[in-house]
Amino acid sequence: MEDQYSSDSHSLLPYLYMYRSLQDNIGYLLLEPRTRKLILIDAGDFEASSKVVKEIEGQQRGARLSHIMTTHHHSDHMGANARWKAERPEVTIVAGSQMPERIKADVNMGDL
Repeated sequence: MEDQYSSDSHSLLPYLYMYRSLQDNIGYLLLEPRTRKLILIDAGDFEASSKVVKEIEGQQRGARLSHIMTTHHHSDHMGANARWKAERPEVTIVAGSQMPERIKADVNMGDL
């Protein structure tokens, strides 16, 4: 995978995009086509994840980040959550109950 994100080269399916995060991780961005909501999965690095979110928001009319889903509590998967929450307080963070107190989830996976 190349270092620079491009939606042309990183679209897995029509509404699923992937991007490099940190050295050896891959993050995913899913566009729900009916509602135009974007769901970011494992926002480990803010710069990398914000680049792909902004590009897709610009390309896909009406698309807007609504949720961040974190698969587990390692910093390379949830490192950008606090910054995303500060930048966009309306975004809902979904994560497991083992998240550090400073990165509290809005929705606990156990509640789903």
